Amino acid sequence: MTTGVTGRVLSLLTGAVLISSLAASARAGDSVTVSLGGGLALGASDWSSTASWPSWAETATLDSQYKPASGSVFQGALGYRFSKHLGIVFAVGRASHDVSASLVAQIPHPLFLAQPRTVTGDVSGLAYKQLAFHLDLEWRTQAGPFEITAFAGPTLARVDTDAVQSMNVNEAYPYDTATYQSAVTTSVRSNMGFGLNVGAAAAWVVIPNLDLGVEARYVRASVDLAPTGSPSFSLTTGGVQVTAQARVRF
Repeated sequence: MTTGVTGRVLSLLTGAVLISSLAASARAGDSVTVSLGGGLALGASDWSSTASWPSWAETATLDSQYKPASGSVFQGALGYRFSKHLGIVFAVGRASHDVSASLVAQIPHPLFLAQPRTVTGDVSGLAYKQLAFHLDLEWRTQAGPFEITAFAGPTLARVDTDAVQSMNVNEAYPYDTATYQSAVTTSVRSNMGFGLNVGAAAAWVVIPNLDLGVEARYVRASVDLAPTGSPSFSLTTGGVQVTAQARVRF
C-alpha cells in the first residue's frame, strides 16, 4: 500500500513539475494562470470509530459517531493552457471543519462482573483539517468577458482530526448507573489517501490579465487513521467546496 501511495504522490509531483517547467518557458501571451481563493466546505461525510480501555478489572468500550459541520476552505492553483479549450491545473486546498460526536459507552460495574452500564454523551468542538492536492484536466470556453471552465482529475488527500479515546464518567454507590462527564480525545493524522475531484467555474475577465470568479468542486477520497492505543478506522473525506477566487494570467 505504501508503494502505491508513493507512486501516486510521485505522479502528482511530476505533473506539478511539468506545469512549472511549461510556465517557465511560456512566451508572453501564453495562458499560464495563478489563482487564489477561499470559501465554504460543505457536505463532508460522517464517520465512526471505536475505542476501549481497562476499567474495574474489565474492559470499557466506546462507539463514537462523528458529524462535521460546514467549514471553510482556502485554495491556490497553477495552470497551463496548451490549446484554446484545454489545459492542465495543479491545485492545493486546505479545508477546516468543527466536528461533534455522539458517544455510547459500556462501562463495567465496580461490584459485579459482566454487568456493564450504558453511558451516552455528546462532545463538540473537535478539530478536523483536510489537505488535498488535485491534478486536473481543464476545458474552457469564453463568451465576451465571461469564461466557463469544467475540470476533473485525481486527488491525494490527508486528514488531521481529533478522535475520542475514552470517556470519564460520574458514578457513586451503589454504582448501578453512571453518567457522562467528559471525553478524552487525541489528535491523529491519516495516511495520504487517493481519490478524485470534479467541478466547474465561471469567471468575469475584468482585464486581459485578471479575472474574478466562482468555483464549485466536489472532492472524494478515502483515508485510514490509526490513533495510538485504539483500533484504526477509515473515513471518506471531501465534499462540496464553493470558493470565490481571483486569477492572474500571464
